[in-house]
Amino acid sequence: MERTHRKALSIDVLRDLDRQARWCLDVHRCNPIFQSITQDGLDSMCIYDAPDAEAMRRAATELDADPAPRIWGATSHFPAGEAENARHQLLQGEATFALVDRSFEDPIGPAAFQAMFDAKFSCMTIHRVRFVGSFLSLDRRRMACIYAAPDLEAVRSAVKISGLPFDSVRAAISHAPVSDRTGQAPG
Repeated sequence: MERTHRKALSIDVLRDLDRQARWCLDVHRCNPIFQSITQDGLDSMCIYDAPDAEAMRRAATELDADPAPRIWGATSHFPAGEAENARHQLLQGEATFALVDRSFEDPIGPAAFQAMFDAKFSCMTIHRVRFVGSFLSLDRRRMACIYAAPDLEAVRSAVKISGLPFDSVRAAISHAPVSDRTGQAPG
């Protein structure tokens, strides 16, 4: 879910708005995974685990978000063999999560992007940037990639040097997955 805000917000205000909307998100089974905001505080992108994009649209309609958010469905891609809770924890030497927003002129598949990323992986390693996961839009023209790093500048530098396409680098916060009624983490 992407939003343009009428006034600048901080990541903390964004988190508080999500907490206030928790009842509605719960009704539609939309669990926050990551929230991010641009440096100027005017644009946010929040990633939710939801049954489908329509559930997010219904939740946004009930919350009467103004202006209306842009919502797109996506598939998630995480490093193989990584425990789910590791996605939500900063490791030693890491101080922040960052969301890198990418758009592509032609549709791209996860394997093609992974090959591009692997070719540029040394840029990430040099800047101590760890890939956490990515979310590829269903039309395969948008991607939100989550990284953990010592600071946002490390991510900005690594992304610029890598030559991989990107639209923005934003501060992000992680939400630990919320269990559903069966006690299982949503997946």
